[in-house]
Amino acid sequence: MQPLSVIRRKIAEHMIMSRRTSAHVHSVFHVDFSLVGRIRQQKKADYERVGARLTYMAFIAKATIDALRRHPIVNASMDEQNVIYRKDINLGIAVALETGLLVPVLRNADEKNMLGLSRAIADVLEPLLVEGKAK
Repeated sequence: MQPLSVIRRKIAEHMIMSRRTSAHVHSVFHVDFSLVGRIRQQKKADYERVGARLTYMAFIAKATIDALRRHPIVNASMDEQNVIYRKDINLGIAVALETGLLVPVLRNADEKNMLGLSRAIADVLEPLLVEGKAK
């Protein structure tokens, strides 16, 4: 038996709270990324010239933002009697660390273009990768 670390205990508490308060849905999609891969290869050098990396994650973030704009109910929450539509689109990106799972958030992600998304993703993820703690 081993006692839980503070971060593991907090993760467990949040998972239990989420299970009680949120609808859970599981979907699997197979996506052909060949077009995205070609666009990424074409634009990669342009991004590198301005000090950014164009990753697949930026494309996924952009597609998520576009979907949330098109279907605002997915970016909503509920209180006792109302659906609350959120105007801000904030994206969490899960990162598995040796000590647990962290989810840094890109605030106002919908206000960023692809270059801005690429930079914002790097800003929240690179410190974790540099420390060598990401799995």
